[in-house]
This record gives sequence, C-alpha cells and structure tokens, in this order.
Amino acid sequence: MKTQVCIIGGGPAGLMLSQLLHLKGIDNVVLEKQSRDYVLSRIRAGVLEHGFAKLMHEAQCGERMDREGEIHDGFYIAHQGQLSRVDLHRFSGGNSVVVYGQTEVTRDLYDARDRMKGVVIHNAEDVQPHDLTSDRPYVTYRLGNDNLRVDCDFVIGADGFGFALHQGEWIKIEQLGAVRIGDRVEIGANSCIDRGALEDTVLEDGVKLDNLIQIGHNVQVGRNTAMAGCV
Repeated sequence: MKTQVCIIGGGPAGLMLSQLLHLKGIDNVVLEKQSRDYVLSRIRAGVLEHGFAKLMHEAQCGERMDREGEIHDGFYIAHQGQLSRVDLHRFSGGNSVVVYGQTEVTRDLYDARDRMKGVVIHNAEDVQPHDLTSDRPYVTYRLGNDNLRVDCDFVIGADGFGFALHQGEWIKIEQLGAVRIGDRVEIGANSCIDRGALEDTVLEDGVKLDNLIQIGHNVQVGRNTAMAGCV
C-alpha cells in the first residue's frame, strides 16, 4: 500500500488529523491496534475547549456536537465554604467550552471518515516504522496471519523510543500519548513525529519543520519555531 501520510493510532487525535489531511487533499492511512468497537467503548473526558470545538467544524463533523453538546461560559470554584464563579466568556474574549463526550467526538470522526471513504485499519498488530530518516520511510504491521507494509512520505504518531530493562532484556513500553499539531504548521518531506509516552507530543501554532526531521516523544515545540534538517 502507498500513501502520503501514515498515522499510527486511531483515537480522536489520529482520526482528526486524518480528516483534516483528507480535506486538504493529502492521502493518508490510519493504523489502529484495537477494534473499532473497542475504541468507541473507551470513556474519556467530556469538556471541549473553544479551539477544539472550532476544529470540529473545520473538520466538517461538528453538527451533532452543536445539536447535543451543552455550552458552558463559566464554572465555579469552591473554597473555604464559598463558591466563586469564573466567567470564561468575559475573561477569554467571548469564548466558552462545550460539554460533549470524547467518545462522541470519536464517533463523529469515524462517521466523517466513513463518508469520505477514509482508510482506517483496525486490529493492526506489531506496528513498526522503518527508515524514518531516509527518503523512503515505510511502516509494517500484522493483520491476522498476514504481514503487511505501508510505504509513505511521512509518519505521524509513531511509538517513541520507550523500553525498560527487565531481567536482562529490553521490554517495549506502550506509548499512551498522542500528537497535537497546531495551526499553520508545516512538516517537511520524510519527517517523523513520535507520539507521547504519557503526555502528548506537541507542535504549537506556526511551527515549520524542514525535511528529514524526527521529533521525539513528549517533545513540545514552541510557537513559531523553525527547524532545519541540515545546515
């Protein structure tokens, strides 16, 4: 299989990235180690910040969120027997949050990928990226008894280099974080962004990456940072 971007991890972050890339005309494939039913059964936090709610609309999958979500423009903090209200709408320039379960976000993103015939491969085991710093990176995985390969230009969400020494052997540590990519980010050819180990790997707004760059897990690249592969 040949694609432009291979995304490892089919949670809300991976699905959102897949959807946004598709809308920009960028071909991509998502590899997820669990079944679709398993992914949709995971219960996660249910408050969406204003920026993410806006991103749902940009991804053309915010209609049900608008219909069923509850907008909160403030919250209360209890201290010393008193309640103090924090007015989000007032202190954030008119922004608010939406109470809408992350499981429902994932369901909406799945529906959007289905409508656009996006490729999301479930039950992909032993996913391994290869030759990330070459001009021809690829990802291998196992589906049942079949060993398969995806040739791509970019790998987003690859497992970071996480191992623990146990009884003289290196044991692979599962990477549980995601990759968060801000607005106006440019990623050069044949680059790899590792998913976080526990927290997310973050590329803030305006980041510019040259070709042949690898961003390790849990790295936070600050706003408007530019990186060159070779000088």
